Parts: sequence; structure tokens; C-alpha cells
Amino acid sequence: MDGLMWQAISGGVIALLLSIIAFFLKLLVQDIKSMSTEISKLKEAVVRMETELAMVKSMLLKYPNLINKKIMRLWGSKIGDS
Repeated sequence: MDGLMWQAISGGVIALLLSIIAFFLKLLVQDIKSMSTEISKLKEAVVRMETELAMVKSMLLKYPNLINKKIMRLWGSKIGDS
């Protein structure tokens, strides 16, 4: 009788532990899925920022005199003049 009771208790404990593990694994899978969607959104944002940076860089290289004139109009002197 003691052996049967021991098996029933240990089986119940094992079932409880397995259900707890399954619950946490389910939460982990949900978190991984949400992280993958967030990572894809971040990748899109980085691509947009890189494009904007390249555009600003090309404008800075293409129109340096225009930018100096605008700076002079705003502050009254060129950058670097002290």
C-alpha cells in the first residue's frame, strides 16, 4: 500500500511540475514572437534612418555654400569664426 501511495504522490508532483514547465514555455514562446515583431519594426526604422542620413550627407556635400549662407543668415557668422 505504501508503494502505491508513493507512486501516486510522485506522479502527481511530476504532473504538476510538467504543467508549470509547459506554462512557462508557452510564455517564453509568446515573448519570442513579440520580440521578433519588434525587431522587424526596428529594422525598418534603421533602414529609414540610414536612407535619411545618406540623403542629408549628399545634400551637405552637394550644397556647402548654400548651407554656409543659411548659417550666416541665422547666426551672423560662419561656424569656426570666434
